[in-house]
Amino acid sequence: MRSLVITGVVAETCVETTVRDAYGKDYFVVIPRNSIGSNDPEQLKARMKYWEKGFVGDVVDEEEIKQYWPQKVLASE
Repeated sequence: MRSLVITGVVAETCVETTVRDAYGKDYFVVIPRNSIGSNDPEQLKARMKYWEKGFVGDVVDEEEIKQYWPQKVLASE
């Protein structure tokens, strides 16, 4: 399965659309918790709460992202 890390600045529109589209195309979605923004804190909170339920992938801290790729890929960095 292919994975995709999604970040963005408008959680309730652009990011939400990208997350749903990626999931619909069989990507495993990884959402870095502190890499999503919004002009509306309540919208951001609502989206994060939904995504944290795990329906479309995982919400993680930035340090956890490397867990999603094989060590041999990381070794080439």
